[in-house]
Amino acid sequence: MSPDRRPAWFTALSAVLTEGPPTDRFAALATVDAAGQPRARLVVIRALLADPPRLQFTADLRSAKVAELTAQPRAELCWFAPSRWVQTRLTGAVSVAAAGRQAAWTAMSVETRGQFFGGASGHPLGGPPPLGAPTDAAPPAHFGLLTVLIDAVDVVDLSSGAAQRTRWHLSDAGWSATALNP
Repeated sequence: MSPDRRPAWFTALSAVLTEGPPTDRFAALATVDAAGQPRARLVVIRALLADPPRLQFTADLRSAKVAELTAQPRAELCWFAPSRWVQTRLTGAVSVAAAGRQAAWTAMSVETRGQFFGGASGHPLGGPPPLGAPTDAAPPAHFGLLTVLIDAVDVVDLSSGAAQRTRWHLSDAGWSATALNP
């Protein structure tokens, strides 16, 4: 996808990540658990990549969200950028990325890395801590970089007072947009 052929949603989200405040990086990730119940939690968007369009966020590989995504890799992220008053829902298949894991670890602050040195998320307190420290050059084994391969996008722009909504869908022919009632 050359820069001049990127859909408008991609260009807008790229600008949010490069120009917006850190609070614009939070998105709600929706999954389904083994019992069929919906689950949602916030993740921090670490990267938006092109060719093909995909998002990346980090996760503890011991977490319920990773187990849910392994069983059912389809997920949706609902991303609201407060600085722009734009809500974006991105749908796609999620996988654990092998490439980029070290770079993602290196790019995070020591404080953020520290979140990976407690017990497994959602498990009772206690137990032995993971080996290593947040200052280590290499991430712990349970540090994961997850990638969402985006195939549908729904954007609601609330910035002008009159909400505008566009749904984007990826097909073999490329991205197509449909204007919708908000």
